[in-house]
Amino acid sequence: MSINDVIVLITVVTFTLALSTTVVTASCGVQAIPPSTSLPGTAIVGGAPATPHSWPWAAQLKFQGNHYCAATLIHPKWVVTAAHCTQEIWVGFSKVHLGSHSRDQIDVGKEVQIGQIKTYLIHMKYTYTSVDDTVLNQVVVPVIGVNVCNSTQMYDGYIKDGMFCAGYAEGGKDACQGDSGGPYQVARSDGSWELYGLVSWGDGCAEPNRPGIYTHIPTYVDWINDVIAST
Repeated sequence: MSINDVIVLITVVTFTLALSTTVVTASCGVQAIPPSTSLPGTAIVGGAPATPHSWPWAAQLKFQGNHYCAATLIHPKWVVTAAHCTQEIWVGFSKVHLGSHSRDQIDVGKEVQIGQIKTYLIHMKYTYTSVDDTVLNQVVVPVIGVNVCNSTQMYDGYIKDGMFCAGYAEGGKDACQGDSGGPYQVARSDGSWELYGLVSWGDGCAEPNRPGIYTHIPTYVDWINDVIAST
């Protein structure tokens, strides 16, 4: 993805079908299947395969059965993803899937096709700029301060309001192509998980001084809530 893709905000997608009860197994932000805390050095880049079905809110956007972006369930009829993912959405034909561990295969008895995408709404600040893993992977990457990330050694001022960086100066761990729209989540003191960001863009994958760039969800919470409340 191009480093010029600097204003990538969020799009919210509504389903035509209600959420299957097979996915709702715990409180919001709490998994029925605990996630793995062991992260050996294998590919998301530098991550490891997640425990199957341990992130039940992780969704896929698919067209004709093919994955093209990730997303996160935030409401029984809404997911959130990166705005540039709308470039590949076909209303009435693209579908949202939950429960997948394998990106390209159906997890029989686990995967739920929520339904066809009915509509989507893009935040008004998004501007278009033209711009892999096969199972659900996870990686731990720390947030990097905006002053550091905007230094000449890293992104030299490209990081704007509503974005944040996460990764390591030495590289080695990062999101990559196909992860766009996926969640950056943080653990809360009560054991639940909070959606803090969305995979947005970066200069390469896991390169030194090129951490991943994420949409900062708290910046857009009011807009998300307004959209959901008005529909």
